[in-house]
Order: sequence, then structure tokens, then C-alpha cells
Amino acid sequence: MKIDFAVFAQLTLTLAAAACDRPPASSPIYTAEPPPEPSVQPPATLVAVGNGPSEPAPPEVANGEGRADLTQCANLSPSCEGLIEECRGLAGFGDPGAEGFSPGYRPRIAEEIATCWVANLSPPKCRAPAMGKCVRDAVLRAPIDAATTALCDSTLAECRQAGIKPTYSRDQCQHVLSAVTGRAREDAARVIGPSGEGCSLEYALPYYPFGGTW
Repeated sequence: MKIDFAVFAQLTLTLAAAACDRPPASSPIYTAEPPPEPSVQPPATLVAVGNGPSEPAPPEVANGEGRADLTQCANLSPSCEGLIEECRGLAGFGDPGAEGFSPGYRPRIAEEIATCWVANLSPPKCRAPAMGKCVRDAVLRAPIDAATTALCDSTLAECRQAGIKPTYSRDQCQHVLSAVTGRAREDAARVIGPSGEGCSLEYALPYYPFGGTW
């Protein structure tokens, strides 16, 4: 086949010129995506813990004393008839207002009495003088409730007005009334006031720790 080099050269030049005049293919422009906006977390919900206004603390906890722990009473000898049950009732038993209710001693005093009984009472001396001494010592060591001051002053004044000399001091009166609360305190204040028995602590508290029994 005969090639006309003049025509071939002219064709080649024409194609080259066309290629130079053609605009380059457009390249895609890279655009960075905007960073994601920070997510907003909902505020944490605070959960109230403890007793709120609708859940008042039980009275025995609100007064700072709590319930008496008298589990140690089980260490008393079962041979001392009824003593274990009496020990467990030192802080009171029954429901307030119900028949047979006994308020007993305040929790910390009841615990101290129970500890002393366990250490000092055993057969055959289940009702030894140590029983009353344990109660008396615990009462006189107990903190004084300031609320008893006015009550003792009033009681002592009534004894003087009745012409009866009290057999106890103001300090002893305060300790005795501080050992109990509620109705038991009211009963104790009435008992130590002027009466046919005089002004005495003898019958003021359970087990008569200031009486002649011990």
C-alpha cells in the first residue's frame, strides 16, 4: 500500500492542533465536609437519697438515739426465770396507747443496764442487789435532758410548799427524769412530788433503783 507522506503529515498536524485546543477535562473540586456539631447531652437527673419531706424519719431515729440493741439479753441464764424477757423489755414494750404498754428506759440507758445485768446476774443470785445497782448507776451516769430542769424546779417547789423536805437533790431529779421519756417521765415527776410517801425517788422508775428493795 502506497502511503502519501505529505497527506499523512498534514493529517497528523491537524489532529495535534485539535488536541491542543480541547479544554482539559474538569476535575472534581474537593470540598471538606464541615465537622459534626458536638452533641448536647441532657443534664443529669439528680435522684434524691434519704428521707424527703414526704418521708419523715421515724421518731426513734429523729431523736438521735435509735432503737436499743438488747440482743445481749440472750446471754442471761435461762435458769433465771423471766429475766431474759425482762431484760429485753428494758427499753419498753408494746405499742404506745395500747393496753399493757410500757415505755421503759431510754435506749442507751437500757443497753447499759442490760450489759451490767449480763455481767453480774446468774443463778442462784438472779435477783441480787446488783440488779438494782446496775439500774441506779446507769441512770446517774446518763446525760441530763435540759427539758427536765423546769420540771424538777417545779416539783421541788411543790414539795417545799407542802412542807415536805425532798430526799433527793435537783441533780438526782434531773437524772431520774432524763432516764425516761413521754408518759414515763410524767409519771415519774408525779411520783416524786408531794404525796403520802413524801418527796422521794423510791417509786419513780422501773425496778425501784432508789428504793429500799436493793
